[in-house]
Amino acid sequence: MLNDEDMLVGFLEEAKEHLSTIEPDLLSLEDDPENLDTLNRLFRSVHSIKGGAGFFGLERLASLAHVMENIMSQARTGKLIFSKAHIDALLTGLDRLNLMIDDSANSNNLDITQEIALLESL
Repeated sequence: MLNDEDMLVGFLEEAKEHLSTIEPDLLSLEDDPENLDTLNRLFRSVHSIKGGAGFFGLERLASLAHVMENIMSQARTGKLIFSKAHIDALLTGLDRLNLMIDDSANSNNLDITQEIALLESL
């Protein structure tokens, strides 16, 4: 029977797998910013991370993923076309997500205001 710790470890492993695909997908959007398959894949990855983080009480991780997800959602619906600034901001957010997942026990103590402000400014 799985306990909470086993479930958290499983989530963190899955999140790392998602994160490993996000960077190459973001970089591919520099050449093709309206590629719906890539946008959908990015959205699903960040959405999964957000949901798991929320379930495990990793509020700051969930908050950052939520802001990233919102930008990806706008791109998926055509309300936004990714520019280099969007890609760079999302890569910055991705770096912070990686740090938070690597140190999930302290992730709620990390200051993510700069990353969120940058993403929301776009």
